[in-house]
Amino acid sequence: MAITFHFISGGLVYVRYLYHVDTDETLRAFAAYARHPERVPGQTQLVDLSDIETFDDDLVKVMRLQAEKASLFQEHDKNTLLIYYAPTPVSYRMARICQRSWEGLPGVTVAIAEDEIGALDLLGRSERSFADLKLPA
Repeated sequence: MAITFHFISGGLVYVRYLYHVDTDETLRAFAAYARHPERVPGQTQLVDLSDIETFDDDLVKVMRLQAEKASLFQEHDKNTLLIYYAPTPVSYRMARICQRSWEGLPGVTVAIAEDEIGALDLLGRSERSFADLKLPA
C-alpha cells in the first residue's frame, strides 16, 4: 500500500505516502483511519509527502476526498492541525493543492514544512527527526 498511517504518542498521527498518490487508495486509507479505535477528534496529523513522485490530479476525486475528510474533521468542536512535510517540488505542489482545498473551512488548520525539524517544530514536538518518532518498521 502506498499510504500508511501510524498513531504516535502525544496524539499525533503520522501519515506517509510513497511513489504515487492515488485518490481512491487515499479514500480507503482514510476510511480505515476513521474506523480505527485510536482515532480521536482533533488529532494532529503529520503528512509525509517526501517520497511521492506523482499524484492524481482528478479534481473531482480530490474534492470528494476532501469532503470526506471535512465531514470527519468537523464532526466536533476541536480544531485539527494538518502539517504537510513537502521537501520536493512535486510534494510541495501537492501540499499546496491540499492546503488551498482547506482554505475558508472551519475546524482545520494547515501548514507546510520543507524540512523535518520545521515540521516537528510546527507540531510542538521535541524530536529533531522523524526517526525520533519511533515509527514501526
